Amino acid sequence: MKRKSNMDKQGRGKKLSVAAKVFLIVISVLLSLLVVAAFFAKYYLDKVNYAEKETSTFADKEVIAEYFPEESSSKSEEILKMDEKLKENAMITEDSVNHKDVYNILVIGSDIRNKDEMGRSDAMILLSVNQKKKTIYMTSIMRDIYASIPGYGNNRINAAYAFGGADLLMETIKENFGVEVDKYISVDFYSFVDIVDILGGVDMEVSDEEVGIMNDYISELNRLNGREKDEYKLSGGGKLHLNGTQALAYSRVRYIGNADFERTNRQRKVLSQAFEKAKTADILTLNQLLNSALSKVTTNLDKSEVVSLMLKVPAWLKYDLESCRIPVEDSYQFMQVYGMSVLGIDFDKNRQYLKETIK
Repeated sequence: MKRKSNMDKQGRGKKLSVAAKVFLIVISVLLSLLVVAAFFAKYYLDKVNYAEKETSTFADKEVIAEYFPEESSSKSEEILKMDEKLKENAMITEDSVNHKDVYNILVIGSDIRNKDEMGRSDAMILLSVNQKKKTIYMTSIMRDIYASIPGYGNNRINAAYAFGGADLLMETIKENFGVEVDKYISVDFYSFVDIVDILGGVDMEVSDEEVGIMNDYISELNRLNGREKDEYKLSGGGKLHLNGTQALAYSRVRYIGNADFERTNRQRKVLSQAFEKAKTADILTLNQLLNSALSKVTTNLDKSEVVSLMLKVPAWLKYDLESCRIPVEDSYQFMQVYGMSVLGIDFDKNRQYLKETIK
């Protein structure tokens, strides 16, 4: 009996020893994974350009002058009424889109031609992530909207970016639409091209008229990138597979059809298809995407917020994506101020639309 008892103890000792080894192996693997994860997290985080509020960049005098081409000219009665309405609108303190389940990120597309210059906000898209509805609302904000810009009077809404960078643009959106923008991400032409190329391009129905304008933009991009003038040019319309350069040219087409309204629609179509492709992208593609895009991104997110955002992205990629536009139909009119064409909009109607749609 004593010998059996000793054998039982030895057996239990061996089992404990094996269990301890397995435990140590599991812990070692987990620690190794954490070290690797920390390394890659730092690797990606160090690529991002982090903006401080006090270091916001501004456009040069030449760009700013574009927003006051005929400042001395008198304003029409319609514009004077709109100015009065903007004063009233700025006094509304209720937030249309300020909800714990909604995270608002302003994506600013800068139209810089030179990598060293400060561009205009060529595209403004509000991404509203509604975690309760599991839906992302992609709302284009038309750049010619006549709006109140804090500290600068009334002008086109995209003038806010030229006057005071992304911070002033966020403040302007809040004042005019009651939208509390949580954070912003600014990207340029070059990152847009890279993203589309890495995801394998997009398929678009393109008209012959659109192709004619696209080819002009393609020539410009070729010149900026040191390529042959005719590289990537298209021979005609139809259902086309577009690479990054061609997709960017398509997104910039403006002077046909309903002008800027159709342009923002093209932008949303390209981004929607890129979003769908990202949903099914493999790890290598996503890694390539992060490597390329992050270095061309400027944001007021800090490193901990970027980490939090990256952890949420896999879940967000499963959300539905809905496309919107401000101003909504039947809520705007074309006007002239300072010799510029602007959009005078019904802010009450558009505030209500945002409140009902995004929340």
